[in-house]
Amino acid sequence: MFRKFIRFVILVCLLFGICYFGLLHLFPLEYSDLVEKYSDQYDVPQDLVYAIIKAESNFTKDAVSHVGANGLMQLTDDTAYWIAEKLNKEDFSIEMVSEPEINIHFGVWYLSYLINEMHYTDIAILSYNAGHNKVKGWLDDGIIEKNGVNIDKIPYRETKIYLTKVKAYRKIYEILYKL
Repeated sequence: MFRKFIRFVILVCLLFGICYFGLLHLFPLEYSDLVEKYSDQYDVPQDLVYAIIKAESNFTKDAVSHVGANGLMQLTDDTAYWIAEKLNKEDFSIEMVSEPEINIHFGVWYLSYLINEMHYTDIAILSYNAGHNKVKGWLDDGIIEKNGVNIDKIPYRETKIYLTKVKAYRKIYEILYKL
């Protein structure tokens, strides 16, 4: 009986080890110097930045979405130009969005802006995906509540899934890395 228990414990430990290291591989801390730098600068939790990057591009620096968003944090041209203007980046060109330094800088600044503007992280996450003006419209029309999110009422299925995904990824990063 004791031998079976020991085998069971060893099997669980092996499976846990494989699962743990598998999760580390699936949820990397790539670009950690940039994430740390801009998370600190703009007071955005690192686990949220990693979750957004994971959801947006899965850490593929030259990713391009079906709507033309680019880079690790999937910034559209219009959003990137707007951020560049807000940050007084006079030498900015749209090609720079694919550079990890610029993409993470702009993406984290934008997250900070959305969190400050919307007052709730979940609303900021929705805005990051669906667009700031679209989510403001949902708030103004009472589709979602200003003090939180009623996920069942979010009009875009993709955005419902995105919010759930980012929150799950964030929790995984928090648990794995104690961020």
